[in-house]
Amino acid sequence: MPSPHRFRRPGRYYVGALTEDTDLVGTAMVANKYYSYPFFIEENFRISEIGFGVTSALAGAHGKIAIYCDLLDYAGQGLKFQPGKLLYGQPEQDCSTTGAKATALDPPLCLAKGRLYWLASCMSDAISVNKIKETYDLIGTVFGYWTGPGDLNSYEQYSYCNKTGLYYSNFPPDPFPSDCLNEQLTNVPAVYMKAA
Repeated sequence: MPSPHRFRRPGRYYVGALTEDTDLVGTAMVANKYYSYPFFIEENFRISEIGFGVTSALAGAHGKIAIYCDLLDYAGQGLKFQPGKLLYGQPEQDCSTTGAKATALDPPLCLAKGRLYWLASCMSDAISVNKIKETYDLIGTVFGYWTGPGDLNSYEQYSYCNKTGLYYSNFPPDPFPSDCLNEQLTNVPAVYMKAA
């Protein structure tokens, strides 16, 4: 029987972005900040594992990641690009050591094709994690615009929806905070997903 995935093959790992600039060195996260970025599903996608990578740990640190549907699918309103209803929240991960912090999903989580989803994360401390850099090829550029050919610097990229002033212990919220800010040129944790 042929694979149900044309682009994402079972057993392989994928980040929620079309980018070749994922940094293995990592970047420091702001403690208690809710990071999120969008990813588009072009075909039905079953996820059997989800996680993130810690590159610089701290004693007593913890982290979590989550998947949200888009606000438009949740509330029927498209006034702002941001996460909506929580679909999956990862159990707390010990980030006092480096390496992958992964959780198996059994049964796998199924994401429907043709929809926009959001990957979100929050760390209890300023640990460093693998990141997706603020590059022009991020899938989140569906939020951006380009003023014209010939000048890449004219590109305005609002690819992320982040929220500060909250607490790690309350992550992941359901729904995502409506007063989050669209940001540009920021690094976000690279959340990876394993195709089932």
